[in-house]
Amino acid sequence: MENAGKMLKSWVVRRYSVSFQDVLDNFAMEGDATTKWQVLFLACMILVGTFYAFDAPAALNIPLMEYLGIGYDEWQFKLNLLYSAYSLPNTIIPFISGGYIASYGVSTVLLTVSSLVIVGQVIFSFGLSLKSYPLLLLGRIIFGIGGESVSVCQSCIVALWFGSSSQISFALGLTVSIARFGSALNSICSPRIERALGVQTAIWTATILCLLSFICSIVLVWITAKRETGYVRIGGTDNDSVERPLIRSRSPSVLLLSRSSSISIRSGTSESMISDTQTILTTVNSLRKEFWMICLLCILLYGTIIPFNNTASDFLMEKWYHNDTVTAGNVMAIPESISTFMVPFSGYYIDAYGHKVLLLLACSILVTLVHLVLGLIEGSSPVLPMCVLGISYSVYGAAIWGAIADVSRPRLSEPDSGSGTDFTKLEESASKSLGAAYGLSTSLYNGSLVVLPLIAAEIRVQSGGFLWVEMFFAFLGFLGILSSILLYYMDNANGGILEEGSVVSSRIRRSDDTIDSEASNSNASTLYE
Repeated sequence: MENAGKMLKSWVVRRYSVSFQDVLDNFAMEGDATTKWQVLFLACMILVGTFYAFDAPAALNIPLMEYLGIGYDEWQFKLNLLYSAYSLPNTIIPFISGGYIASYGVSTVLLTVSSLVIVGQVIFSFGLSLKSYPLLLLGRIIFGIGGESVSVCQSCIVALWFGSSSQISFALGLTVSIARFGSALNSICSPRIERALGVQTAIWTATILCLLSFICSIVLVWITAKRETGYVRIGGTDNDSVERPLIRSRSPSVLLLSRSSSISIRSGTSESMISDTQTILTTVNSLRKEFWMICLLCILLYGTIIPFNNTASDFLMEKWYHNDTVTAGNVMAIPESISTFMVPFSGYYIDAYGHKVLLLLACSILVTLVHLVLGLIEGSSPVLPMCVLGISYSVYGAAIWGAIADVSRPRLSEPDSGSGTDFTKLEESASKSLGAAYGLSTSLYNGSLVVLPLIAAEIRVQSGGFLWVEMFFAFLGFLGILSSILLYYMDNANGGILEEGSVVSSRIRRSDDTIDSEASNSNASTLYE
């Protein structure tokens, strides 16, 4: 039994954990390197416009209030309601989108939800021009339905193309980094555009960037289609068969993407959807306890950033930069700007050395301290705390989403070398597990963002200042500390996969190979005795 366990562990390590040189070799495979980098670049760009438009109301907090002619207390509630309206449909939609991805493919779903982003942002822009708050709310709802589902598609695409543990955190980290560049760009540019050309022009600029991101989605789908070389037909007859395009690649991740990204179901669509939905629900029931704890950490840590960012411009102007939207916007952009450059390096470190849980614990501590300093200490500049917030934002963004991929892979058994059946089942199981995990985690994350901004707004109105708002965020950070400690012990009890990186895994692999070699020599000696 011990030898069987050792063989399984050795196979898992060889299958999913490679050294940095292996990563370079994988990228250098003929026909793979250029396409993989193109896919990664476009996957990064498809969310830049969404992030820019998402944060535009926060960066234009006071100018929007003045333009719409709404009182301060009422506007604080309505501003945060715009963000809750974005998140509300996404308590369900991204999870459902995982099932649609399994049935119709990433490409089809990506184009559909990217179109919703454009439609929603256009409605929001017209609502502002007409000074109609109901239209603003409607636009944000439609925009939100598309926006978070684009994120689910992006995560699935990246996880499937860069599925080995030595690449996944770096690739996901880079997509987060570039997307956050859209938020930083908004914080810097929107106040300047508003000051020079008016608040309507600032909002329509966000709409134009959403259009450019939609074009990137189209190109991403086109590149995937361009690489198709043939079809695998699943099913016994022409009437019930499924054609799945293949991509020229030896990478199982790329093969898996091609088989899930462009599926043409000729008949039985409703039955397929029901079956896939049941499979997704079964997958959710089989998710590990660590997954649920990571989701809780996602809620707590992002809860200290996103709702804070919604009112950061007003907070900074009230306490430090009175009526100076440009300077407040520059300071507000610090966390996003730092994360833009740090997330890829954070992802590479996590890929190489692991320590995801310990890094999440460190980030929870830093975020808690930042909000205590911003709320309690008078007279000090907010620049240093905002820099620390940006560093924490960078690290936990890469750690959380990479950790979800780690704990969401199906439990493996070594495939039969004489048959491809087990490997095919493994691919299909991995595809649906990732879709369900990312969809569910995004749904829970958005569910918290329906409530937390409204709680923060109510605290601001009732207390008459931001002190208790900051204490609320510090409390969320403290809960993150406790959750990180619990996750650390849970992960250690189950093999510590969240603490391992490719360097550690390669050492384990070399150790296992040495042990296996010694065991083989020992067995051989025994045979000749």
